Amino acid sequence: MRETKTSSPLLIALAWLLVGLPLSWGIYKSALNAVKLFQSAAPAAAAPAATKAPAATK
Repeated sequence: MRETKTSSPLLIALAWLLVGLPLSWGIYKSALNAVKLFQSAAPAAAAPAATKAPAATK
């Protein structure tokens, strides 16, 4: 019968950190950007309308 090797719990924890930290950072940043989509923006101050330059007459 073959002898089975067991993984170190510390190695497993480090592997999960290696994957989990960037994953959680990405989810956090995505959530911040998603919140921006659902927030109602305050009405912007009306900017003066661009006026047309008078047509040149000959």
